[in-house]
Parts: sequence; structure tokens; C-alpha cells
Amino acid sequence: MFRIPDSPRCKWKGFPGGPTKPVFYLQHGLMSSSDCWVLSGPSRALGFQLADACYDVWLGNSRGNRYARKNTKLSASDRDFWKFTWHHIGYNDVAAQINYVLVKTGHRALHFVGHSQGTTGYLVLMSLRPDFLKKLKTSHLLAPVAFCGSMRSVMFSYGSQVLLHLPDFELPGHYKPLATLISYFCSFPIAALLCKNVLFLYTGAISRHMDKLLTDAITITHPAGSSSRQIKHFAQLHSSHKFRNFDFGETENMKIYGTATPPEYPLNRIKPSEPVNIYYSDDDVLAAVSDVLLLSQNLPHKRVFRVQADDWTHLDFIFAHNLRTVIGNQIIALSHAYEKRHSGKKLNPHDAVLHSF
Repeated sequence: MFRIPDSPRCKWKGFPGGPTKPVFYLQHGLMSSSDCWVLSGPSRALGFQLADACYDVWLGNSRGNRYARKNTKLSASDRDFWKFTWHHIGYNDVAAQINYVLVKTGHRALHFVGHSQGTTGYLVLMSLRPDFLKKLKTSHLLAPVAFCGSMRSVMFSYGSQVLLHLPDFELPGHYKPLATLISYFCSFPIAALLCKNVLFLYTGAISRHMDKLLTDAITITHPAGSSSRQIKHFAQLHSSHKFRNFDFGETENMKIYGTATPPEYPLNRIKPSEPVNIYYSDDDVLAAVSDVLLLSQNLPHKRVFRVQADDWTHLDFIFAHNLRTVIGNQIIALSHAYEKRHSGKKLNPHDAVLHSF
């Protein structure tokens, strides 16, 4: 994990009832890493904006990316290392990181922001381990991905059948010499358009809201590494039009779940004290409008915000040059309002047990 504990722009005076800064925990999306929250720089990136607003900011990572490749029993070169999906990331990894942050900071609860697969893990965790709901203050789901039947990404629209039959292996991760070479190639104007189209093959159209100079930084740091099973699980959701556990096939499903088909995640159990805040846009090919609204219908306690900006794409939720005004200010307004309404009591260490996995 990474942490932004302070900012020179923060003039800390304290929220009512709490001598220490409240906490934000941010979780990235598929094939990304904690880098995505800071790549845009101090004047634009959400991680820095939250620090400027006097929050203690923690940036999580998912297993298998460039910052999370160590295991006490397995090497990343072992195929068994990659037998995981975003179910494990949500149920185990996000849970462990939230607990770690609470123990380290002494707070009872924190504010959560997730993007794309970061929201998928959140929904898995909060539906299957609802005891974690009491550890939340406000929740902000940017371009949430749960129901995937209406995904318009080229990868899923034309390659879904191939993805459904992928074996378990590491998807292209961060390999520094290759990343440096690609970055150099993409620096030439004649190659820039080609590079952008390759980068956005998975996430959709090139956005006019993203600074062109940011392409180089994204190329160097992304993809950050993930398991093929994560992609395969999303492909299953795209095919089934349901938000459910990984499908191992009827025989294995009977052994694991006791049913021929995998069970759906019980979204009706996600009832935090504050509404879940959902942010979506019309031009997002991964978090399609109909899929997001279907998710909203299945969440008992939520607020839904539609981005008014035209041509706002999936990656604009983390990389847009106007992210502060379109998304960041809304997140801060809601979290500030929460802090002003609550006392912010300190955490009893026994309330946040670090789970091993």
C-alpha cells in the first residue's frame, strides 16, 4: 500500500470531535495499480486532491500487479499463483487492507473510493461480509462494474468466446525495458495515434478530457499485471448477464457451491449507514448505463450521479484533466458533510482484526 498522509495545501483545523485526519482508502481497477490515483499530478489527481482537503489517503493494490507479487508459499512464476479472480481481491485483499488502515490510523471507519474493478471487489466484500459495512463512512463507486451484459468494449464484444476459455496465467504486467521502449516509440507524433488506440482497445474511445501528455505516463505504468481469470470472470458476467461467482463448470460448481450454476452475489445485503454513491457516464463502454442502473436497482441504499460532461469515458474517472471539478469536488462535499455530522471516535484495536489469507 501507499499513503499520502499530508499536503502543504492542507491547513488542518480538525473536524468536529476528531483530533486526527479522517481516512480515505482508494482501490484501482483491472490491470491498473495505485499509480492511477497520482499519475495526473498534484493539480489534477484525485489522490492529491483528497490530501489537499485534509484527508489521510491510503492507496490499495490488487494481488498480481507490480506492487503485489509476493506470497509466502508461491512464486509469481508458478501457475497456481494466478488462480485467483476479483472475488479473492474483494473478499480477502480489500478486506485485509481496510483492516490494516484502520489499525494503523486508529479510526473506526473510513471513506472508500473504487474505480471499475475496484468497485467490483467492494460489492463482493460488502455483500458477503456485511460486517465490514460498519467500517465505512461514505462509499464512492466510479464507473462501477457488476452487471456486464451491455458492455460495449471491443475486447468483450468480439472476443468474449475466446476469453471464456482462457487458462490461468499472468496477463502482461509491468516489464520495465519493454515499457521504456514502448514509451519511446509512442513519443513520436506519427506513432501517437496508434499507441492511443492500443491503450484504449479495452477501455473504449480516446477521450478529449484526458491530457495528451499523460499517455506517456500511462504507457510506462500500465498494464500493471493481473490474472487472466479476472478477465475470464468478467467475460462470464458478460455472457450470463448476472453478477455472480466464478463459473467452474457444472461438476465443479456442485462441489464448491452445491449448485450447478454459481450463486449470485447478494447485493440486497449492502445496507451501509450512508447511501452508496454511484457515478456513471453515458459514453462509458465498460460500465454501460443500463448495467449501472441495474446495479442501482439491486442496491437498497444508494445515490446515483450521472456525469454531465459529454464524451466522458471509463478512464476519465481517474485521468480526466477536469476530474477535480467533475468528480473530486462532489466526493469531498459528501465526505465533509459526513465528518461534520459525526464525532469520529477512535478505534478499539480489537474491532479490526488483520485476517490472513
